[in-house]
Amino acid sequence: MAKTCWSKKKSVESNVAASKSEDEWDVEALYAAEEEELAFKATTSKQVDYEKDWIVDSGCSNHMTGDKEKLQNISEYKGSWVVVTMNNSKLPIAHIGNTVVSPQHGDTEVPLKKVYHVPGMRKNLLSVAQLTSSGHYDLFGPQDVKVYRDLEIIKEPMMKGQKLESVYVLSAEIAYVDKTRRNEMTDLWHMRLGHVSYSKLDVMMKRSMLKGLPQLEVRKDKVCAGCQYGKVHQLPYKESKFKAKEPLELVHSDVFGPVKQASISGRKYLVTFIDDFSRYVWIYFMKKKSETFSKFKEFKEVAEAEVGKEIRCLRSDNGGEYTSDEFCNFLQECRIRHQFTCTNTPQHNGVAERKNTHLAEICRSMLHAKNVPGRF
Repeated sequence: MAKTCWSKKKSVESNVAASKSEDEWDVEALYAAEEEELAFKATTSKQVDYEKDWIVDSGCSNHMTGDKEKLQNISEYKGSWVVVTMNNSKLPIAHIGNTVVSPQHGDTEVPLKKVYHVPGMRKNLLSVAQLTSSGHYDLFGPQDVKVYRDLEIIKEPMMKGQKLESVYVLSAEIAYVDKTRRNEMTDLWHMRLGHVSYSKLDVMMKRSMLKGLPQLEVRKDKVCAGCQYGKVHQLPYKESKFKAKEPLELVHSDVFGPVKQASISGRKYLVTFIDDFSRYVWIYFMKKKSETFSKFKEFKEVAEAEVGKEIRCLRSDNGGEYTSDEFCNFLQECRIRHQFTCTNTPQHNGVAERKNTHLAEICRSMLHAKNVPGRF
C-alpha cells in the first residue's frame, strides 16, 4: 500500500527533544537529551552491509565480529566462554581486541574495547549492554537508534527491566498477564470469524478490512484445537522405492466397477493386471466380481507364455474376489506369493489405482471428443 511504503516515509533527522512534527519521533514523551554531541547515530538504510556495518543487538552480551582485520591490540582469548547462536550451536572465541567505529551519520569516532573475534561469524554485533557499561545511553526509536554520552530522565517510564547476566530482562510476569489478555481477545475474534486463520486475521486487522475489529496481538504460530479437528488433512504417502528387476516378478491387480452404464454385452466390471517391471497392463472385462479368479488364470497362462517367465508375486487389496479360498489355494499351488495392502488404504496399491483412473479418463475423453452417446 502507498501509505505504508517505506520509500515514501521521511527519515528522522531531528535530534531535538522538543520536535513535534508528524514524521519525527517525539522524544519529549520519555526523555530530554542534553545539549551535547551524540556519540553516534545509526539509521535504517536500504540494505545492510554485513561486512562493514555493525548491528546493534540488545541480546548480545559482548561486542563481537568474525573479521580479525577489524581489531587491533589483539591477544589470544584464554577464557572459557563460547558464543551460543540462535540454533543453539556453539562458536569458540579465538581472540580479543579493540576497534574504532566511525559512524556514517556522525562525526565522532567511538572506541570499542574488549571486542571478541569469533571465527565463522558473518555479522558484526554491537552489544547494548557493553555500551551502557561504558557509560553510554541507548535510545531506540521507530526509525533509528541513538547513543548519547548523557541523558536526563524527566518522566516515569512505561516499562522497566533489569540488567542480568549482561542482557536486559523485562519482568516475565507483567508481560505474561498482558499477553494472555490479548490472546484471549484474539481467540474470540478467531472464533467469531468462523475460525479464520491467524495470518489472515492479522491481514484483516492491518488493512482495516472489518469494521469494529480492534488492534490485536496476533500470534501466527498459535494452533486452535477446533481447527486441528475440523481442518485436518491426511499427509501424503511416501512413494515406494521397490522396483522389480525382471518381468512378472511383481504383478499389481485391482477390480474397477461397477460402472453406471453397462457395456453392450452387459459388462460392468474390469480387472487389471500390471507388470511392475514394464508397467504393461492386461485388461479383462467382467459381468460379476466373482469372475476375477477365472480371469487371473487366463491372464497367467497368456502372460507366462508371452514372457517366458513365471509370476512370482501378486499384489492386491483385501477385496473378497482376491481372498476366497479358491484363489488362495491356487496361488499356493503355483508358488505365487500374495501381498495384501492395508484395509481401506488404496494408496498402498497406487499402481493399480492410478491405472484405473487413467483408463476412465481416456475413455471419457474419447467418447466426448467424438460425441458418442452415453449408452456406449
